[in-house]
Amino acid sequence: MTDLSIIIVSYKGYERLRQCLDSLSTLSRISQKTEVIVVNNCPGDETFSSIEQQYQKFRFVGNKINGGYANGCNLGVSFASGKYILILNPDTVVTEKALEGLVDAARSNPSFMITSCRQINEKGRQSIAWGPFPGFMNLTGFLRALTGTGYKNQIRSKEDYSSEIFFRIGYQGR
Repeated sequence: MTDLSIIIVSYKGYERLRQCLDSLSTLSRISQKTEVIVVNNCPGDETFSSIEQQYQKFRFVGNKINGGYANGCNLGVSFASGKYILILNPDTVVTEKALEGLVDAARSNPSFMITSCRQINEKGRQSIAWGPFPGFMNLTGFLRALTGTGYKNQIRSKEDYSSEIFFRIGYQGR
């Protein structure tokens, strides 16, 4: 059984996609239980076929239309067989340790509906992948500083989880 289905939606970013697929190609322990599905969100793109030839152990799906990122994700998920789904941006370089940690966190916390991992940029610094919903009081950095709606203030207001898990969204059935 497949543990993890990794869905990547691509639109022409070939060099970054190759870096991502190269990082996934190097996985050893987790790769036996992982499938990678790459959705080409650029119909009629002939350049993409060279990537398909280069990475034959991954599955490639051509989208008939460019219906946007969410449409591409949904198409990729429709081909997935994994117990867990990872939507991965094509500009991501993955480590085996990160994927193992993500799957372990999902297994250990069955009430979690969505999990994500910490994102580290090329300089080794954490990249903030989320933030408050845009509104008048947080449109600019200056307003966020005045109103205290910045990233650090939000983390402090979350429930007290371990340093590994700092935010969760769970569904509580009726």
